[in-house]
Amino acid sequence: ITDNRRSLLGLHNLVDFLCHLLVNPHARNQTFHVCDDETVSTAGLLRVLARATGREPRLFYIPPVLLRWAARVLPGTGAVQRLLGSLTVDNQKAYRLLGWRPPWTLEQGLSFAVSSHQRAPE
Repeated sequence: ITDNRRSLLGLHNLVDFLCHLLVNPHARNQTFHVCDDETVSTAGLLRVLARATGREPRLFYIPPVLLRWAARVLPGTGAVQRLLGSLTVDNQKAYRLLGWRPPWTLEQGLSFAVSSHQRAPE
């Protein structure tokens, strides 16, 4: 699935944003949607995660029309729609009002998350 787009927010970027909220008077009584700078497709996300684990991604092509057909025949159609669809967030308000930019890239955040998970005791 290469045509959909996803916005993600890494933990370090979230913490950095919350720190900006605490000290910036322009944040008062505002609502912000924040995410990492890059959006990624489902396939792109799997590629980044594979690189972070030092593995090759094992992706293969299934036509979206086939997935949609299977979703109509089988239960759980919502999962297929969520998988194929996009979900993005616009950071522009945080950029404009607070001057905030995510300090970590999507790949840095996911690599850190994977390495932290691999080091965690079971």
